[in-house]
Amino acid sequence: MGKKEKFYIFNYVVYTQKNLFYSWRVSIISSKAKKCFSRTLIGLSICILVTILVTEGMVYPWRHFFSGLGVTQTQTVDELPEPAPLPGEMLVKDNPPSASLEEKETGENAEIFIKPPSFTFTRPKLALVQLGTIKIPKISLSENIVSGTGDELHYGVGHMPFSSLPGETGNCALAAHRNIVWARAFRHLDKLAEGDEITINYDSKVFTYTVYSIFTVEPHEKWVLGLQPGETRMLTLITCTPVLNPTHRLIVWARLRQ
Repeated sequence: MGKKEKFYIFNYVVYTQKNLFYSWRVSIISSKAKKCFSRTLIGLSICILVTILVTEGMVYPWRHFFSGLGVTQTQTVDELPEPAPLPGEMLVKDNPPSASLEEKETGENAEIFIKPPSFTFTRPKLALVQLGTIKIPKISLSENIVSGTGDELHYGVGHMPFSSLPGETGNCALAAHRNIVWARAFRHLDKLAEGDEITINYDSKVFTYTVYSIFTVEPHEKWVLGLQPGETRMLTLITCTPVLNPTHRLIVWARLRQ
């Protein structure tokens, strides 16, 4: 074998070893990159899960499960604090849309409209008409009642236009969100049961309603807003359900306690 052939063989062997070395190195780097990406993805998932659990733990009424251990399950109306005042610069003095007697009895012109929440870090600026306050001791709820069920729901419980006003003959319909950090007034509405009390302060008067029915309907079923047979002055509370996939409406019916 001549020197030329040996030279070619030597170069071929060196070239092959270099390729094997680089392939092995690239393989190691690729493997490390995959492991790093997997660990990052797992770490991010754990952070998101922990954040959700912490947030849920802060807002979920765990006291309902530990009532047998001496933890107070409910508060009286007098023990509930007053809701935080609404922004003064946004309040306007105006009357809510009035409904005719026929509209109050049939729910005509009313609809189960709850504007989908806008997931922003700030609440929208708009004119607010405050009607009063609502308190539900069973779920430790104390919120302002405003006129409207659009962006108004970012500031409390909304009165549905063309439904009766609190204490009036007919069906007073109130709606609220349950799945936004700063707008979750009705988050635990499903915890209510027959016999629970709802207190509304409106026009310097206090009206107490007693829950008598809880059920779900589809969004287009506006018959629930009409005055139901055998009732004269009733209250309907409405929110979206389920919390994470709001395809239906949760309805709570209550009648005015004489």
